[in-house]
Amino acid sequence: MSPPSQAVVRRGETLRSLLRRLVAIEHRWPWLLPTVSFAAGWTMILSYAIVCPWEAVASGNLLARVFPAKQIAAILEPSLDQQKLEAMPVHRFVDLLARP
Repeated sequence: MSPPSQAVVRRGETLRSLLRRLVAIEHRWPWLLPTVSFAAGWTMILSYAIVCPWEAVASGNLLARVFPAKQIAAILEPSLDQQKLEAMPVHRFVDLLARP
């Protein structure tokens, strides 16, 4: 196997440097990254719905067919209560996502 190219090595070093900085930011301001992530996610969703409203409707219809109402209620119950979600074994939660 040949050694990695210089570009690959630089990308790896850049990624490690970025991750170290993100960890430092998360340690110093623990509220910042989730807030930025939340804002970015909603901005992306809203802009996508504005630009492609038929896609938003189609994806909503698809999700309604993939996850029936009973299954959605079963998924939301532990998802909305952090203590229930933490107490639930992971395999039970993943089983809720599978089609009945």
